[in-house]
Amino acid sequence: MREELRRNIVRQLLREVEALTGERGDLALGEERYVQFFQRALAWDEMAYAFTVKTENDLGTAISQRYRGEDELFSAFLQAGFSRVLLPVSPKFSYRMLYFLASGQIWPGVDTLAPAFCPERENEPDYRYINLVNALKEADSEPPREAPADRWELVVPTEMTVLQDSGELPVFKEGES
Repeated sequence: MREELRRNIVRQLLREVEALTGERGDLALGEERYVQFFQRALAWDEMAYAFTVKTENDLGTAISQRYRGEDELFSAFLQAGFSRVLLPVSPKFSYRMLYFLASGQIWPGVDTLAPAFCPERENEPDYRYINLVNALKEADSEPPREAPADRWELVVPTEMTVLQDSGELPVFKEGES
Protein backbone atom coordinates (compact mmCIF):
# COMPACT_ATOMS: atom_id res chain seq x y z
CA MET A 1 0.00 0.00 0.00
CA ARG A 2 2.73 2.45 0.96
CA GLU A 3 4.51 1.75 -2.33
CA GLU A 4 1.32 2.37 -4.32
CA LEU A 5 0.72 5.63 -2.44
CA ARG A 6 4.33 6.64 -3.14
CA ARG A 7 3.89 5.95 -6.88
CA ASN A 8 0.71 8.02 -7.02
CA ILE A 9 2.32 10.91 -5.15
CA VAL A 10 5.23 10.93 -7.59
CA ARG A 11 2.78 10.86 -10.53
CA GLN A 12 0.87 13.82 -9.10
CA LEU A 13 4.07 15.78 -8.52
CA LEU A 14 5.14 15.08 -12.12
CA ARG A 15 1.75 16.33 -13.32
CA GLU A 16 2.37 19.48 -11.27
CA VAL A 17 5.70 19.92 -13.08
CA GLU A 18 3.91 19.66 -16.41
CA ALA A 19 1.23 22.15 -15.32
CA LEU A 20 3.75 24.69 -14.02
CA THR A 21 6.30 24.46 -16.83
CA GLY A 22 3.93 23.55 -19.67
CA GLU A 23 6.60 21.39 -21.29
CA ARG A 24 5.87 17.70 -21.42
CA GLY A 25 8.71 16.91 -23.86
CA ASP A 26 11.49 18.12 -21.55
CA LEU A 27 9.90 16.35 -18.62
CA ALA A 28 10.09 12.96 -20.35
CA LEU A 29 13.85 13.36 -20.73
CA GLY A 30 14.42 14.47 -17.13
CA GLU A 31 11.72 12.48 -15.34
CA GLU A 32 14.27 10.26 -13.60
CA ARG A 33 15.95 13.38 -12.19
CA TYR A 34 12.65 14.49 -10.66
CA VAL A 35 11.98 11.04 -9.20
CA GLN A 36 15.44 11.03 -7.60
CA PHE A 37 14.78 14.49 -6.17
CA PHE A 38 11.49 13.31 -4.64
CA GLN A 39 13.19 10.23 -3.17
CA ARG A 40 15.81 12.37 -1.44
CA ALA A 41 13.68 15.38 -0.48
CA LEU A 42 10.64 13.62 0.99
CA ALA A 43 10.73 11.56 4.20
CA TRP A 44 8.92 8.51 2.84
CA ASP A 45 9.42 6.49 6.04
CA GLU A 46 7.50 9.14 7.97
CA MET A 47 4.48 9.12 5.63
CA ALA A 48 1.11 9.05 7.38
CA TYR A 49 -2.14 8.38 5.55
CA ALA A 50 -5.88 7.92 6.02
CA PHE A 51 -8.45 6.52 3.62
CA THR A 52 -11.90 7.84 2.71
CA VAL A 53 -14.38 5.13 1.72
CA LYS A 54 -15.97 5.13 -1.73
CA THR A 55 -19.71 5.30 -2.31
CA GLU A 56 -21.81 2.19 -3.03
CA ASN A 57 -21.88 2.84 -6.79
CA ASP A 58 -18.10 2.55 -7.15
CA LEU A 59 -16.07 -0.40 -8.32
CA GLY A 60 -14.08 -0.41 -5.06
CA THR A 61 -17.04 -1.80 -3.14
CA ALA A 62 -17.41 -4.69 -5.58
CA ILE A 63 -13.71 -5.50 -5.24
CA SER A 64 -13.83 -5.34 -1.45
CA GLN A 65 -16.85 -7.66 -1.40
CA ARG A 66 -14.81 -10.26 -3.27
CA TYR A 67 -11.89 -9.74 -0.91
CA ARG A 68 -12.91 -10.67 2.61
CA GLY A 69 -9.44 -10.83 4.12
CA GLU A 70 -8.49 -10.31 7.72
CA ASP A 71 -6.25 -7.33 6.99
CA GLU A 72 -8.43 -4.33 7.85
CA LEU A 73 -5.92 -1.81 6.50
CA PHE A 74 -5.80 -3.53 3.12
CA SER A 75 -9.62 -3.73 3.06
CA ALA A 76 -9.79 0.02 3.77
CA PHE A 77 -7.27 0.58 0.96
CA LEU A 78 -9.44 -1.38 -1.49
CA GLN A 79 -12.58 0.50 -0.48
CA ALA A 80 -10.92 3.92 -0.50
CA GLY A 81 -12.02 6.53 -2.95
CA PHE A 82 -9.48 9.02 -1.64
CA SER A 83 -6.50 9.01 0.61
CA ARG A 84 -5.10 11.86 2.65
CA VAL A 85 -1.33 11.67 2.88
CA LEU A 86 0.95 13.67 5.15
CA LEU A 87 4.50 13.54 3.87
CA PRO A 88 7.20 15.57 5.61
CA VAL A 89 10.04 17.20 3.71
CA SER A 90 13.60 16.55 4.84
CA PRO A 91 15.01 19.70 6.50
CA LYS A 92 17.96 19.65 4.08
CA PHE A 93 15.52 20.16 1.19
CA SER A 94 12.95 22.56 2.65
CA TYR A 95 13.81 25.62 0.54
CA ARG A 96 14.40 23.55 -2.60
CA MET A 97 11.00 21.87 -2.19
CA LEU A 98 9.28 25.26 -1.84
CA TYR A 99 11.09 26.40 -4.98
CA PHE A 100 9.92 23.24 -6.75
CA LEU A 101 6.29 23.69 -5.66
CA ALA A 102 6.31 27.31 -6.86
CA SER A 103 8.15 26.80 -10.17
CA GLY A 104 8.04 23.10 -11.10
CA GLN A 105 11.83 23.09 -11.38
CA ILE A 106 14.56 21.62 -9.22
CA TRP A 107 17.00 24.06 -7.63
CA PRO A 108 20.50 22.69 -8.30
CA GLY A 109 22.34 24.79 -5.72
CA VAL A 110 22.59 25.01 -1.97
CA ASP A 111 19.25 24.69 -0.17
CA THR A 112 19.40 28.03 1.67
CA LEU A 113 20.19 29.87 -1.57
CA ALA A 114 17.06 28.66 -3.37
CA PRO A 115 15.12 31.71 -4.56
CA ALA A 116 11.70 32.44 -3.14
CA PHE A 117 9.14 34.17 -5.28
CA CYS A 118 5.44 34.74 -5.40
CA PRO A 119 3.83 32.80 -8.25
CA GLU A 120 0.43 33.71 -9.60
CA ARG A 121 -2.43 31.24 -9.24
CA GLU A 122 -5.66 32.10 -11.02
CA ASN A 123 -4.43 35.66 -11.68
CA GLU A 124 -3.88 36.25 -7.95
CA PRO A 125 -0.50 36.42 -6.19
CA ASP A 126 0.11 33.35 -4.03
CA TYR A 127 2.00 34.51 -0.93
CA ARG A 128 2.10 31.18 0.91
CA TYR A 129 5.57 30.25 -0.41
CA ILE A 130 7.02 33.60 0.66
CA ASN A 131 5.40 33.24 4.09
CA LEU A 132 6.80 29.73 4.52
CA VAL A 133 10.30 30.79 3.51
CA ASN A 134 10.18 33.72 5.94
CA ALA A 135 9.02 31.42 8.76
CA LEU A 136 11.83 28.94 7.99
CA LYS A 137 14.44 31.70 7.93
CA GLU A 138 13.19 33.07 11.26
CA ALA A 139 13.41 29.59 12.80
CA ASP A 140 16.93 29.14 11.42
CA SER A 141 18.11 32.54 12.64
CA GLU A 142 17.10 32.03 16.28
CA PRO A 143 20.17 31.50 18.43
CA PRO A 144 20.45 28.00 19.87
CA ARG A 145 19.42 27.68 23.47
CA GLU A 146 22.36 27.19 25.78
CA ALA A 147 22.37 24.81 28.71
CA PRO A 148 22.58 26.47 32.14
CA ALA A 149 26.20 27.08 33.13
CA ASP A 150 25.68 26.91 36.91
CA ARG A 151 25.74 23.55 38.64
CA TRP A 152 23.62 22.68 41.60
CA GLU A 153 23.26 19.80 43.99
CA LEU A 154 20.10 17.77 43.93
CA VAL A 155 18.94 15.73 46.93
CA VAL A 156 16.73 12.78 46.08
CA PRO A 157 14.70 11.30 48.91
CA THR A 158 15.04 7.54 49.29
CA GLU A 159 13.23 4.68 50.99
CA MET A 160 16.47 3.02 52.09
CA THR A 161 16.65 2.19 55.79
CA VAL A 162 19.61 1.42 58.02
CA LEU A 163 19.53 -2.11 59.46
CA GLN A 164 22.73 -1.84 61.52
CA ASP A 165 23.81 0.64 64.13
CA SER A 166 27.13 1.26 62.45
CA GLY A 167 27.55 2.61 58.97
CA GLU A 168 30.07 -0.09 58.04
CA LEU A 169 29.29 -2.79 55.54
CA PRO A 170 29.55 -6.39 56.76
CA VAL A 171 32.55 -8.45 55.68
CA PHE A 172 31.79 -12.05 54.80
CA LYS A 173 34.36 -14.81 55.02
CA GLU A 174 34.37 -17.70 52.59
CA GLY A 175 31.74 -20.26 53.51
CA GLU A 176 29.56 -17.76 55.41
CA SER A 177 26.42 -16.35 53.98
